[in-house]
Amino acid sequence: MFRVIVLSITAAILAGCGQGGPCKARSGSYRVNLNYRTGNCGGSSEIIVDADSQLNSPSACSGTRSETPDHCEADEDLLCPNGQGVNGPATVRTTGTLHWSSDGRSGSGMLTFYMTDGSGGACQGSYDATYTKL
Repeated sequence: MFRVIVLSITAAILAGCGQGGPCKARSGSYRVNLNYRTGNCGGSSEIIVDADSQLNSPSACSGTRSETPDHCEADEDLLCPNGQGVNGPATVRTTGTLHWSSDGRSGSGMLTFYMTDGSGGACQGSYDATYTKL
């Protein structure tokens, strides 16, 4: 469950950068490493996300996504569906801030995931996130 959630949200956070500031737009594939800090969700393996994929616009999500005028910092607080649990819909809330390099090839920051499984079960985990352009 954790890998699917992280793939959706980490792809979504790539989408924020556009032209117009000192940081370039992000496109293509990125390797994402999430290093576990705290919580009870456990670790995550390295994943690959595509900044150009449809995952960048999670239309079913609610919340906010913003970035600085120079496109070098992206903040996110999103609540997204994550399939159907045994007794109801599962969700994931992601909060965090990423700081991007001026060439758009790398970014890092801390992300926190709050996950429910639709059955009353939940976990929370904070991770140091590092994005590297492939």
